Amino acid sequence: MKIRPSLAIVICLFMAQFMFSQEEKDDKEIVKDAFVAYDGYVAKKDFENAANAIVPSFFESMPKDQYLKMMGEIYENPGMNITIHPAEDIVIGDIQEVGEMYYATITYSCMKDIEYHAKKGDSPEKSRTKLSTVKIFFKDTYGAENVMFNEEASQFEIKTSNEAYAVSSNKINWKFLAVDLDGMERIYGKILPEEYYTVPIVEE
Repeated sequence: MKIRPSLAIVICLFMAQFMFSQEEKDDKEIVKDAFVAYDGYVAKKDFENAANAIVPSFFESMPKDQYLKMMGEIYENPGMNITIHPAEDIVIGDIQEVGEMYYATITYSCMKDIEYHAKKGDSPEKSRTKLSTVKIFFKDTYGAENVMFNEEASQFEIKTSNEAYAVSSNKINWKFLAVDLDGMERIYGKILPEEYYTVPIVEE
């Protein structure tokens, strides 16, 4: 006579296997999963939820309402319709313990489609001049090889190479520094330890 295991035993065995697999999950995979979730909010321009995944002390230097306002002004600009694609080529660096915190560097690439709109009332010549200025700016900022322009659609395709930082107190719950705005170096320098991040020296 075969004895069937009770449902309770089956459930217990399944839960034990699930918990063991969670414990065995690589630390870098945990960081990557959390970063992908954060990046997903950014790609959807859901900056309110993205802010919840940013290192809290970041908002001591840039208040949250200021961050949300700036991101809105950049990505909801009526002159440029920006589409952010999910991050690619994500590489999590070695996790380092400094003091009572854990840190990891993240490198990744991202594609952005930027549809340029000429300002109403501008003459064709003025529109061409502005577009030429925008092209120069993007190529200087991201590198000419990373900027493509579709004349027919009046749309830029830009590939960016990025670096972000992950911070945690327990290697389970991770927050990020990945805000792509000018002047972030000094804010990051206040949050990350000196042995992990050095603020670049800017010559005046």
